[in-house]
Amino acid sequence: MVASYSPKVNSIVWQGNFKDPALNAILRFPALENLRISSKKTTEMSGKIFHRLSQIHNLKSLTVHLGRNVTPDKFVHSPSVVTFHSLQTLELEGPSNAILHVLNDLSLSTLSSLGVIFTSTSPGDLSPEKCLSTIEEKGAIKTLRSIRIVADDYASVIGRTQIQGHLKKYGPQLEHIDVESVSVLKDALEDLCQSIFAPNLKTLEYVTQRPSRLDRHIQLSDLQLIADKMTNLQTLHFPVSLDLDDQVIELLQDTLENVERKCHGLQDIVLRPVGVDDPGYDASTMDDQDMFSAFHALTVGNYLNYLFPHLNSVDLSNFSEIDAGWRETVEDVVKALQKERWRVDERGLCCKTCTNFPKDF
Repeated sequence: MVASYSPKVNSIVWQGNFKDPALNAILRFPALENLRISSKKTTEMSGKIFHRLSQIHNLKSLTVHLGRNVTPDKFVHSPSVVTFHSLQTLELEGPSNAILHVLNDLSLSTLSSLGVIFTSTSPGDLSPEKCLSTIEEKGAIKTLRSIRIVADDYASVIGRTQIQGHLKKYGPQLEHIDVESVSVLKDALEDLCQSIFAPNLKTLEYVTQRPSRLDRHIQLSDLQLIADKMTNLQTLHFPVSLDLDDQVIELLQDTLENVERKCHGLQDIVLRPVGVDDPGYDASTMDDQDMFSAFHALTVGNYLNYLFPHLNSVDLSNFSEIDAGWRETVEDVVKALQKERWRVDERGLCCKTCTNFPKDF
């Protein structure tokens, strides 16, 4: 039965049994390009399994869910470095020490996209940091076009991992970043914008968790850094503080009046609260209604449109503590200004040297 349809199957989801008969069956799918495997209920995951899977010559995408039962003392390493000759995308999810063992067994030379999702880390364990260092030591930072670093167990993982320092080492080919960190501060954003890959970056998705209230977090006015340095960015998900005091509003207005407008091609922007696990963190000023007046909504909308004149969408819905009507007003202001640009110029150009031809809302 398997032999009759295996030549045409290109995607498989495989769970549970990783013994030789099951491995032999998987190898009978010569057209297999996408494989998702899960060891959540077994301890059998090992480097030897990856060694066998590397015989699938057309495999392009591999997603591995490592269960909590996959521990260092039970993990059997491959007899040699495992190379997937056609593999382009690899995503590993599980305990950080198990992910480290897998990374140590694999060659990463063919990858263009890599994701590591840490689900747990024992107290004092430095495996997350070692995982990111292993990626660097294997040379992947010079070839990867997309990197994803996420932690479900952020309290024990992200807090001990200097993600920002690792990101700065990536080469100019990097186009997509999806990362979680404890916080992203003004100086960290400046470092990120000075990275060699900044001008080529197309997607930046950044989530912060449990930030310190003493830190100087990103303000709306700091988005100008991104507009100036990440000139090819198309998608931005980023944490900002919506503490719209007089000083911040003055900075936004100063940009509108005195900073030369650039033809930035950003299409989609999602702004997030500074702390995703603490909705009230960004709501400390919610009782000050003067900060969320119609005037402030108009100013914020004008500012976003000025920095990014080719937006297709603006999303402030993550700020659940802020009045929905105020958030929608900001979004509507941007939409109205975008449509006005189309009314004035049928090609939707933002300036005489504009080279972006975006879709309408």
